[in-house]
Amino acid sequence: MVKRQSARTCSRCKKRTAKPGCMQCSYCLGVAKRANTRRRHEKKRNYLCYDCGEKAVRGHTRCQRCLDLASAHGRDYHARLKREVMEHYGGAACACCGESHLLMLTVDHVAQNGGEHRRQLGHALSAGQKFYQWLRREGYPAGYRVLCRNCNYAVYHSANHCCPHKAGVFSEKI
Repeated sequence: MVKRQSARTCSRCKKRTAKPGCMQCSYCLGVAKRANTRRRHEKKRNYLCYDCGEKAVRGHTRCQRCLDLASAHGRDYHARLKREVMEHYGGAACACCGESHLLMLTVDHVAQNGGEHRRQLGHALSAGQKFYQWLRREGYPAGYRVLCRNCNYAVYHSANHCCPHKAGVFSEKI
């Protein structure tokens, strides 16, 4: 049997009902958001870091320490996302040659309709991290596989859309 939670009051104003999953009501959340926006604009006017309040790097809204932290966080997130997508589509290794270095791996359209698909998605979602996010959001649709960049290029440019590894081309001497 599922227990129903009673409606909680806002932790800030103690008058209204809090939004589901939140501690505050919609009105108080809006007030807090506007106050945060004012603080951020004030920091920007004074050339201070949005995050910690230290002097910001010229041309940026963060100090060097916070820029480095944000950059590291972004790299970690993108690596985790790429690995998650690769694992879902058959593991973090090329389906053709077995290359497993994450930098070399990419997602291939099995039907060789990548150009058409990119036009449908639009430029913003067509490649890289945005494409990986799209794949995850769509529930990892079928029709994709993991290939290394070399095999992906070879499959696209070969007449029969078959990688030279599978066709035995690399076993011949030049």
